[in-house]
Amino acid sequence: MRIGRYDAAQTELEFAVKLRPQWPEVRYDLGKIHCAHDNYPPAKRELEEAIRLDPAYMEAYDLLGFVMEALGDDAAAVSLYKKSAAISESRGAGFAFPYINLAAYYNRIGDAKLAVEIARKALEMNPKSDAGNFQLAKALDRLQQWPEAVEVLNRAIEVNPSASTYHYVLGGVYRHLGKLKESQAQMDLFRKLEKETADFEQKRRDARREEVRPANDSPR
Repeated sequence: MRIGRYDAAQTELEFAVKLRPQWPEVRYDLGKIHCAHDNYPPAKRELEEAIRLDPAYMEAYDLLGFVMEALGDDAAAVSLYKKSAAISESRGAGFAFPYINLAAYYNRIGDAKLAVEIARKALEMNPKSDAGNFQLAKALDRLQQWPEAVEVLNRAIEVNPSASTYHYVLGGVYRHLGKLKESQAQMDLFRKLEKETADFEQKRRDARREEVRPANDSPR
């Protein structure tokens, strides 16, 4: 996303909330913006309000689960993911995100078998999900099912080649398989993408500093 666009979107959505405080979609979108900034307490507030206004808002339950996980409340996060998934199933909506987030949670706590099961369910709904394939691959890596992990990671990279973590994990899997040349190539890609991300973030920080500097305050 272009530098400064998040800040402009947040300002617009905060104004929209004042105009239409009873619209759950506006609350949800503002919660997403706060979440993108890692501002989890205000994200939590907006998403809870979106759910209060629309108790069947499956996307809001899912994103609130992510926020609660970031805030360290795993029990609430899992409950919210499952609530989102239940609403999706009741509608036949095929909403894969709560399953992906659940798989990521089970990967984080080391339950690779359950992560595989849930990630496969997410991929039944959206086979091209790079995040779903990545969570499946992480679990397969932990279970030492490396040939399938390579296949799944390559599917994720085909969809989203700029995700540096995908290349890092694939490099590790190739190393387990003794494919050192392929492993090194993936690690080189990982470092290149990480540098590009760091450069972008520095430009973003510089741009935000310029936005708040008084007009008569020239750079030294």
